[in-house]
Amino acid sequence: MRGHGRTTWRIASLVGLVIIAAVAAAVLVNRDRPDENRATGTPPPVVTTSATPSPAPSATCSAVTGGDRLAEAREALAKDPASFRLAVVGDSTRNGTRGSAGELYRTLHELLAEVPAENIVDLGRNGETVRGYAAKDTSLQQIAEADPDVVEVSIGINDWRVDQGIGDEFTGWLRDLVEKIRAVAPDAALILSVPNALAADDIGDRHIVIGTDGKANPPGAAEEITTALRSAYLSLADEWPNVVVSDNQTAIFGTKAASRSEATLMADQVHPNPDGNRRIAEQIAGILQGKC
Repeated sequence: MRGHGRTTWRIASLVGLVIIAAVAAAVLVNRDRPDENRATGTPPPVVTTSATPSPAPSATCSAVTGGDRLAEAREALAKDPASFRLAVVGDSTRNGTRGSAGELYRTLHELLAEVPAENIVDLGRNGETVRGYAAKDTSLQQIAEADPDVVEVSIGINDWRVDQGIGDEFTGWLRDLVEKIRAVAPDAALILSVPNALAADDIGDRHIVIGTDGKANPPGAAEEITTALRSAYLSLADEWPNVVVSDNQTAIFGTKAASRSEATLMADQVHPNPDGNRRIAEQIAGILQGKC
């Protein structure tokens, strides 16, 4: 009887183990089967993750390249934005206080948010010319006092708008201004921004462009000024190791004087509107941040 009991106990133990194994297998099968695909037998969707690609450099300023000084300024901005300093030099198109460029500075403060507002120095002067800026010691001294890492320069419309006959002299005046800025800010990188294209029409009837005969907006004058400004700036592209040229006409406004209906970035014949000023600020910030 004792032998028969041992046999029965062994059989029962084996049966129990078989049952436990079967149950465990069923549980594993059900656990690994996606519920939403059981009826159709469709494989479960594959979920993949991928890093968001970095934005490509802007094509509008892809031609902007510079020497070591611009590279150093970009590095200074990236490492210590609180100490970075930018001086903006020009006429009313760079005057954010009394000129037309308020939106330019507001956008710069947004895009360069870690740079203290007082470190972006507005040195735009209404009605100023290239010759006039270069001749004013006080204006040059203000650039020196700004102690800039970068000086952005865009000026020249006022030289041309009342005298379309200055010709190649303008390039010499612009070169002289750059030399004087380099002398008072020897450690700064300079960005020469080609002034915006003019509108072909006298938007707002402000009579800003005047011919030698005293008449407003003489035929072809806006186109001539637009082309002459761009040509002069581009001609200086390779003269100094710490100076680069940003072709804002190609990048933003176009290289031709646009008609009233096409000049969508202009407030009048010579001044950009808020949208145009935002685009200029994006160009400047893109250069400083190494995006172009």
